[in-house]
Amino acid sequence: MKVAVGIHQPNYLPWLGYFRKIALCDRFVFFDNALLPLGKSFVSRNAIPTLQGPLWLTVPVAKKQILLAEVPIVDQRWRRKHIQTLRMVYSKAPFKDVLDSVVIPVLEEKQKQIADLNITLIEALSHWIGLSQVEFVRASSLGISETGADSIEPILKMLDATHYVTGSGAGTQHSIDVESLKKLGIETHFISSKFAEYSQMQMPFMVNMSAIDACACIGPSAVRELLLNASEQ
Repeated sequence: MKVAVGIHQPNYLPWLGYFRKIALCDRFVFFDNALLPLGKSFVSRNAIPTLQGPLWLTVPVAKKQILLAEVPIVDQRWRRKHIQTLRMVYSKAPFKDVLDSVVIPVLEEKQKQIADLNITLIEALSHWIGLSQVEFVRASSLGISETGADSIEPILKMLDATHYVTGSGAGTQHSIDVESLKKLGIETHFISSKFAEYSQMQMPFMVNMSAIDACACIGPSAVRELLLNASEQ
């Protein structure tokens, strides 16, 4: 039986490519046993398009290179700003209900760790989009002694993966060994990072924005179609 597994660090309101990976998986692992990246990272920030250009929404976290599962949010004042900004930018969006029904209730929960916040948001948005086939797993819950890239093969073996679903960026190329996985009976499936343009709230079209933009602008069915198209490279 085919078991497709994807692994990715839990990012804040991630882009469509993140959800494409989820859409193609039977099991999706939140890579919260990796270290917080140094410098600016999508773990704690993402952008939405506005008439003035991309607007970054940033969650303040401790600047320590510790496991993502342990990274604390250091200030709670950002929540009101993000909620107000999302409501303002998408006040006329056709599917703005995703904010009040999905996103804002999570933002108001006041989680203490960034991984808890991000995972809750991603799972809630996945459900709203209709990605009901996937089982979500936290790497930190698997009891694997290895961390970071060293834990990828153990995770795949523990979850009985037959296919590893991954992106094709430089970071991916450094962290996996396709031939080694093949010897374990695991095929590597590289997914496309290309998406068709959709109707945003402003022109010209801005690429690689947070998926919340597509959710608010075109709704769950159209987002799901975007994710499942051009899935091969």
